[in-house]
Parts: sequence; C-alpha cells; structure tokens
Amino acid sequence: MQIRNSTSKYGIVAKTLHWVVALMIIAAWAVGYYASELAPDDATNIRELFDLHKSTGMAILMLAAIRLSWRAYTSAPHLLPMPKIQAIIAQTVHYSLYVFMFVQPISGWLMSSAAGYPPSLYGLFTFPDMIAKNQASVELYKDIHNVSAYILLALFVLHIAGAWYHHLIAKDGTLRRMTW
Repeated sequence: MQIRNSTSKYGIVAKTLHWVVALMIIAAWAVGYYASELAPDDATNIRELFDLHKSTGMAILMLAAIRLSWRAYTSAPHLLPMPKIQAIIAQTVHYSLYVFMFVQPISGWLMSSAAGYPPSLYGLFTFPDMIAKNQASVELYKDIHNVSAYILLALFVLHIAGAWYHHLIAKDGTLRRMTW
C-alpha cells in the first residue's frame, strides 16, 4: 500500500487521517449533543461528557492540522471526470470541511477559555487559555460553536451523500479511492 497520494489514489496516511477524523467528528458531535440535552441536575455526568467532548475536539484540531500539512506535502489525487458544477460543489464542500474542522474546535477552545475551563487532552495535559476568563464572551463563542456544529454536520452529510452518489449512481470509483 502506498504511503503518499498519487494522481489517482489516496495513500495510507491520508486515508487513515480521513477516517479517524471522521469517526472522531461523529463521536464529538454525538457526545456534545447528548451532554447538552441532559438535565441540569446531572452535573457530574454533564461535566465528564463535556470533558470527553472537549478532549475529542482538541484531538480533532491536532489531527486536522496534521491532515492539512499532509495534504500540502502530498497533493490530493486529481478529480475524476464529472460535470463542472459537481466539481465545484465537491471542492467547495471539501474546503469548507477543512475550514470547519478548525472553526469548530477553536470556537470550543475559546468558549472554554472564556468560561475559565480550558480543555485537556484526555487528562494528559491541559491546553493554555486562548483568552482571559470573560463571561460576556462565553455566549458569543458558544453561539459560534453551536452554529458551526450544525454547519459541519450539514457539510458532513453532503460529503457522505456525494460519496454514495459517486459510488452507487455515477459508479466512477471516487469512493474506492478513499477506502482500503
């Protein structure tokens, strides 16, 4: 199996980063959503779930930085032939996914810093505050974090729908380039 991407296929590093980050995004979204729906009197579970959510978000941020660096080092395979509008949509969704893989965890980090609860990485170490504690800023960053979560979810769904379209309808091999 090739390590680097070729002009026609993704390498093992890109594939691994893609699938690990995808699974972590699903986990972070699910845990964050579940924790936010718990009754306020369940404070212990809420705190533990949000700690897990924040740790996973910070891991996603680090992996997204590695993923973007890897993509700069070894460019993505060429797009397979498709109508121009599909290519524009595919590239827009991909670039937007990259943007929101950074916006989402950074807005969460800012929110946590403003609230005085900096995130840790699964208890191994605590990240420094990005900003000073400021309760007035918490709501702003919370709004950004919540809205960007739904944008990221929508992009994620579009990405999956596009992959399945190419696999089941266009039958052009797009999905197979990112699987083993």
